[in-house]
Order: sequence, then C-alpha cells, then structure tokens
Amino acid sequence: MTALELNKPVHPMVSVPEAIRIVLHETARILLSNSRPTECVKIDAQSVRNIVNRTLAADVIQREPGYPPYRASIMDGFAVSSTSPQTKYQVVGKILTGDSHLATITTSDDPPAHYVTTGAIVPDQYDCVVPIEECQLVSDGAFVIVQKESLVKDKWIRPPGCDIPGGSIVLKAGHKIDAVSLGLLLQSGVQEVELVCPLVVGVLSTGNELDVNDTSTTDHWAERQLGKIPDVNRPMLLSLLGDTWGACCRVVDLGIAVDSDRHQLARVLETAFLDCHVIVTTGGISVGETDIVEDVLVNDLKGRLHFGRLHMKPGKPTTFMTLPVENERDRIVFCMPGNPVSAGVCTHLLIRPCLELLFHGPASSPDNNGDSLDEQIRRTVENAWIHSEFEAQLTHDVALDVERPEYARVVVRRRASGICQVSTTGVQRSSRLMSMRDAVGLIVLPQGSKTRPKALAGETYLVLQTDHCNSSLAPITVQSSRHLSKPSKSFSVAVVVLSSIEAQAESAGAERMSELADRVAYALSGSKSGSVTTIKCEQYEGPIDESFKCYLEDKGRQADFVVVLSSTSKGSFRRHSAAAAYIRSILTKPADSMALQVRRGSAAKNNGSAIFETVIGYFPVNEKGFLVVLLAEMGLEGGLGNVRGLLKHAIKIARNKE
Repeated sequence: MTALELNKPVHPMVSVPEAIRIVLHETARILLSNSRPTECVKIDAQSVRNIVNRTLAADVIQREPGYPPYRASIMDGFAVSSTSPQTKYQVVGKILTGDSHLATITTSDDPPAHYVTTGAIVPDQYDCVVPIEECQLVSDGAFVIVQKESLVKDKWIRPPGCDIPGGSIVLKAGHKIDAVSLGLLLQSGVQEVELVCPLVVGVLSTGNELDVNDTSTTDHWAERQLGKIPDVNRPMLLSLLGDTWGACCRVVDLGIAVDSDRHQLARVLETAFLDCHVIVTTGGISVGETDIVEDVLVNDLKGRLHFGRLHMKPGKPTTFMTLPVENERDRIVFCMPGNPVSAGVCTHLLIRPCLELLFHGPASSPDNNGDSLDEQIRRTVENAWIHSEFEAQLTHDVALDVERPEYARVVVRRRASGICQVSTTGVQRSSRLMSMRDAVGLIVLPQGSKTRPKALAGETYLVLQTDHCNSSLAPITVQSSRHLSKPSKSFSVAVVVLSSIEAQAESAGAERMSELADRVAYALSGSKSGSVTTIKCEQYEGPIDESFKCYLEDKGRQADFVVVLSSTSKGSFRRHSAAAAYIRSILTKPADSMALQVRRGSAAKNNGSAIFETVIGYFPVNEKGFLVVLLAEMGLEGGLGNVRGLLKHAIKIARNKE
C-alpha cells in the first residue's frame, strides 16, 4: 500500500541546509520568547570543576580591590624603599609566598628591608623590590647592599588589581565555562555564580520489532524470538547526547513504546513533555501502516509540524516539530528514522546545533534593543554554532544516488602536503551501523544523474565533522558555513569545444555537447548543485585569430566564465597550443597561479592532460568582463574542481568589485 492508500500525508522534502535553518529558527524563537531557568552554584576549589561546559546566566564581576588583592612581588629579592639616601639596608625579616605580613621593629639606624619571594606580599612601607641577583648580603646576612640603579619606584611590584581591576567584568553572561574560566572564577573572588539550568532531553524508541526483554543474563541472542531485534538506537543516542553534552543536559531514558498501542505512546509522550525540553524518538515515522508517531504527536498532542521529510540519504523520514506547553516554553521534538545510521547521522546534523544554541546561546549576542522578534531570531540563527567543515579529496569513485544528495560516512587522512583525503567507510546502507564505527565526518555528495553517475577519485567535496573530540578545527557559525550558505545568483558558464582541423568534418552532436556541459557544471559546482548554470555549449571550428577573439567576446557577454576545451581528436594538441598562445596575448589580467592549480588538478585526474598548457585570466567586455580558461577535456573535473572555490572571488577582483 502507498501512503495515499493509507490516508497518510506525503510531506515535501526539504534540503538538509534548509532543515538545519528551520531547526535553529524554532530554537531561537523559543530561546528569545522565554527566560531560561537558572540556578546559583557556590564556587570553591573543590566544586568548581563540576561546572565545566555550563553556561553563565549573569556576568561575573571582579571583587574589590581586584586581582591580585594585595601588592605582590614579581621577583625573589628584597623589598626596600627607593627613596632611602643610602644603599645599605638592615634585613628585618622575610615574607614568603602565602605569609601574612607582620610589623617588624627596626634595631638599627639603617633603613629596613624584607626578603620576599615571588608572589609574596610587599608591605606598604616599601615601594621597590630589588632582585636577589642585584644584592649583596653582609654581616652574615644581617644587612643587604643594593645597587643604586636598582632603586626604581614600583619596580618588580604588581599593584592590587593590575591583572583584573576591581569591579570589571571577568566573564560575561552566555560564556561557556572552560578550563581557563575555572581559574578566573577563583581569582574573581565571587562566592557563587548564576548558571543556566541543564536541559532535560528524553530519548524514546518505538517499534514492535524491538526486544523489550533484552536485559536478561541469559544468552538472549540465541533465545531472541525470530523477527525481534535489539534496541540499538536508544542506548546509542543516550550515550551520544550524554557524553557530548553531559554538563549541559540531563539525558532521560524514556524506554520503548510499541507501535500497536496508540494510547500508550500518547501517555508516554505526554508525561515526558512535563519534564523534558527536548524529546528524541526513533522509529515509527515513515509511511507504513504501523508508523503512528507523527499522527499521535500532531493529532493527539497538537504538535506543530515544521518538516516531515529530508531530501537526503540517509534519514529521509526525519521529522521535526514543536509542541506548546501551557505556561512554559514550547517543547522541541525530533522524530528520527528507525535505522540506526539514519538516527545517528541526523542527530549530528540537527540535534547537535539545536542543543548547542538552546543551552549555550549564539556565538555572539548583539544588542537587540528596538529590533523586532523576527530580526532578533534572524541574527541569533546567523550567529549559532554549527559543525566544523573542510574540503577533502575523494580517494576512490563513489556511486551517486540519483534521487537524493548523500551524507556518506568517511575517514580522513591528511597528507604531508596538507591536503585532506577521505575514504568512505564501506557500504553506506542506513541499517549498517558499521559504516559509523570509524567515521569522523560526513562527505556531502550531490544528487547523481544519468550523465553524472559517480563522484570521482581526486574530486574535492565538503566534509562536515562529526568527531569533535579529536579535532583541531575551530567551530564555525551559520553565517560562515559553506554548507548552510543560502543560494546566491548562479554562476553562468559558456563552454566552447575546440575542434581540430582534421576533425572539423566530424562535428560533435547535441548529446555530446550536453554531456560536456554537465561535466563542466558538475566540476564547478561540486556539492552545491545548481550554483552553476551552463548557458551554452558549442563547438568552435574557426581559425585562431581575430575572429576567435570576437567569438570569445560574444560568449563573455552572456557568461561570467568561458571554458575552452581541447577535444581528444587527432591534431588537437597543435590547435590547443595555438589557442593558448593567442588567448594569453589578449588577456588583460592573467591568473598564472590559478592556471597552475587547474593544470595540476587535471594531471592528477588524467596524466595525458599534463602536456596541454593551461591558460586562465580576465578578458574585458564593455563594463563587465569575464574569466576565460583553456584546458584539455581529459581531466577537466580535476582541473576545474581545484579552483571552483576561487572563481567567484577571482571575477569580483578582476571586475574591481572587491
């Protein structure tokens, strides 16, 4: 039976970037519409470690007189008065680090001095510390003689509050407590801090196929009833959420609910909403006869659906909704598919940024005075933390899914040259949890097509990092994320295929031109399908002279970028060489470094392309102008893929727009 036959709604699919933005928008709305509950926690050397990763709800103000709270010696030496008329001082005592200064009676006409260690109190009667290396002890240490030039007022003394002035803000509200913060809290002198209360996150598994008795001490694998499987998702997500956000959220095990009892599922969820701010369910969210989770949430509990399917693999059935609770903030609900890989991947993609924003807030908190709630939400979303991301080369071909983009699990290897290479973790079925065992990231592969069935070895794609424990990458925000960047005006490209004199009688057909246009668009767009528009792809059979220049100008009036390809036909090398010399002669702004990158990428893809010269640069036409590149057809994916991230920037610079 189909979803329509079961009278179930078929929701439109939304892209992953759009879904993440929807999740963050609703999270920001809840965050800004309600005050977050807080708690006061006492600060001492023993308990302070328990608040790592918690978020401050209020500013921490340095107590007077600041830090250090007394005049402290910077050196081991003698504290003296720099105004003394002589350089011989009577040593009247010593003050070690941690000592409280006691008054000392002087028994000599010589001015007094105290031996002090680094960090020790410097009594108010002294205005200078002379390092021990610049002193000479006499009379068995009863007196000290110092060098006159060493007597400098305030030398080697830290005044009170010089590190942290009294009354200043040590840590701002919204700051995430880290190791350095612990030290600053103890230096601040505050006795307690106000912290955001931990979130409560509930995890519920659903499904008649789950073995609810899988906790016995017997060999349950051998005794398990045929058709039953262990509940993998719940312990996996409980651990993932608890280990990652243990200090910011309390993870609650909501158990297992069966698909056959609608009322039991409704009762479990309704009870969970009393305490849980976020609920994660797995299973029961597709369009099968027993998939009732969405129906219960929407129709029985009045949840508000924001999206019901994702345009991605794995995780297509993933559903996101919010649910109003009287006199409290709305609850957030993530309904994950039952397959464990789908649940794990979508937890990284959607739940991680939601909890990060809900608990820690955005990366910066701009002044929202006078702004509408919608504008505050927009700015909060743009400043929300998101996955670290980087570009990496595939080490092998990967078949592309013709229906959806894929977020494949990968392992990463960084070469000595600094280039990151990634390999997928074997078969990528959503049921195959082994694909996540060693994975440290998700490579964003575009939707395939008949003309582009594979992502090829050597091509570069965006990778979203999932293993944040072993990362040297800094976190990024939505506004700086390439993965979440909103589609801009597509980059227009015209493709010109140079035919050789010998092959002019064999003009390429429409199918051949369409294939080359797709290859160029794919190479330049990578995982951002649709970001490049190929406006024309045709063959040029004319001479390489002024008429060729006029031909390029005509194409450049219609496009931002003109790609000139040398075919693989007989005589193509001579024609390519002539075109390279001519194009170089008419460019106003050659880009030799980019040309080198193109040539290297092409050669890595196809060794035969290395003998063909690559030329790239700017050619002005009226007030606009365009970039032109000449390269061999063989290996074009590697060549253009190597510079696709630079092209828009390069054309802006060439047109003097930056």
